[in-house]
Amino acid sequence: MDKTILKFKKVFLEEASRLLDTCESDLLLLENKPSETSIIDSISGVCIL
Repeated sequence: MDKTILKFKKVFLEEASRLLDTCESDLLLLENKPSETSIIDSISGVCIL
């Protein structure tokens, strides 16, 4: 049982950090295009969730 929880935690943390990296790189790309605020808002929403 404990091994299953630890494995889940490891996978969950890896996935979470991967998603954060994706959000950060998307936001950095979009910062260069301030006119596209709707896209920035939608990606910010994804990052917050």
